[in-house]
Amino acid sequence: MKILIIDDAQDIVQIIKFVLTKQGHVVSVAQSGQEALAVAKNVEPDLLFVDYHLPDMEGPQVVASINQALNKNTKAVLVTGLCDDQLESKLSSMGFSALIAKPFTADIIKKVMEKFM
Repeated sequence: MKILIIDDAQDIVQIIKFVLTKQGHVVSVAQSGQEALAVAKNVEPDLLFVDYHLPDMEGPQVVASINQALNKNTKAVLVTGLCDDQLESKLSSMGFSALIAKPFTADIIKKVMEKFM
């Protein structure tokens, strides 16, 4: 599976990338919304891991922009430290299929990936 990780925190990116590449996925990385859009147009990912707060835009805006550019609904996982019941209830309307709350472990990433396999 082609996966794009969009996060400006290198430690978070490295953990997610390590787990996903060990599972055999092809992983690309972007640190901002604009960079993510450019990478997505080139790679056409099957799945996105998206931080909620990026330097230039919010995660839901990034997902919407990528989906519009690719003319499809790319599955997306929200990665955030701002987790509450209200956010979880709005996930699908924001374009996300799953949520990972920071801090997290490799096992949580693996469990979320089971939904997409």
